[in-house]
Amino acid sequence: MVQLRVLTLNCWGLPLSSLSPHRDERFKYLAEALRQSDYDIIGLQEVWLIKNYEALKVALKAVFPHSHYFYSGKIGSGKCIFSRFPIVATSFTAYTLSGYPYALNHGDWLGKKGVGFCKIDVNGTILNVYLTHIHAEYNRDNDVYLPHRVTEIVQLSQLIRFTAGNSPVILIGDLNFEPEDIGYRFITTSLDLKDAWLEAGDGQMSGFTCAAKTNSFTPANEIEKRIDYILYSGDHLKSQACQVTLGRIPDAAFNYSDHEGVEATFQLNARRLRQRQDMSGDPTETMQVLQETHAILDDNVKIANFRHFHRCLLVVLSLALAILSGIINYHSSDNEWIKLAVIVACPLFFTIAMTMFLYGFLFDEDEIRGMKAYMCDLEVWMANINGNV
Repeated sequence: MVQLRVLTLNCWGLPLSSLSPHRDERFKYLAEALRQSDYDIIGLQEVWLIKNYEALKVALKAVFPHSHYFYSGKIGSGKCIFSRFPIVATSFTAYTLSGYPYALNHGDWLGKKGVGFCKIDVNGTILNVYLTHIHAEYNRDNDVYLPHRVTEIVQLSQLIRFTAGNSPVILIGDLNFEPEDIGYRFITTSLDLKDAWLEAGDGQMSGFTCAAKTNSFTPANEIEKRIDYILYSGDHLKSQACQVTLGRIPDAAFNYSDHEGVEATFQLNARRLRQRQDMSGDPTETMQVLQETHAILDDNVKIANFRHFHRCLLVVLSLALAILSGIINYHSSDNEWIKLAVIVACPLFFTIAMTMFLYGFLFDEDEIRGMKAYMCDLEVWMANINGNV
């Protein structure tokens, strides 16, 4: 039997310090806390700046000699892992859909969400560790990113199914789904993953990891959430303890992050590795979440097609107005005011047309086909459950 202690924390290390108060100072405190900890594996999210990762790597080298940063997107994935045990293989899979290019204020598209995958050699036993950060919800009453967030969960589930093999599985990170949400239910039900908090959580604590009332960075009237998780396969691992951690920094007026960390202690049963691991959940419950997810994607494919159609109409209309402006300019050469208006209008309409054309061609089709691709995957999955393959 081997005991493992695992930690996950969303560090809130945004590139702009004005949007992430005390960022560098918080990372220094975090490095010291981790250096003195007895964790075996640490998965961090939102470590956006390489300088913060490098500082952690240097500070933790003696305790966690093995680490890896997952590069992705325009500003990096923000995900990194530290381990006391050798990391023998790594890979990063970017999610097909991860926000909209024009939503720069949210930044998910720039960071290109995805899942980092590590094979870690724990005293001769290969452990599969998956580290992810799902696209944020932003508005619970009007979750315009839901189809993207759902496809990310489907893609994550497939990756685990296809790569788990007979190795123990630990999935850590900020899933940005609450326990009652479709994303959480999909990943736990379809793969039969257990939630360390539910299995061994401290009953004296709330378990909230985001917008906790005790967090110094939580705005007033914010609703507390549990969206950071440590999930695992029950065949080889047993959760012995789980608790929320890394809240308020000792002797400081602020927290380590706007999220709380989650730590879990596991017992790894290496003897059971000879048995083939079954990652399949209950067929009836799995079918329900697959159908619910398929319906969400089907509805949003229709919405995306509708948006694409209107974008095409806007391209045609803008080009027509640009041409019309040129004709007016040609026939009204003596009117200076009309000439001035046309000089402004013609390139404006042409720019609108080209912008809508490029956006529709470069992104709309990717989004629509991306959702359709995962709908087809879900259909194969459902047919297999029904025994129709």
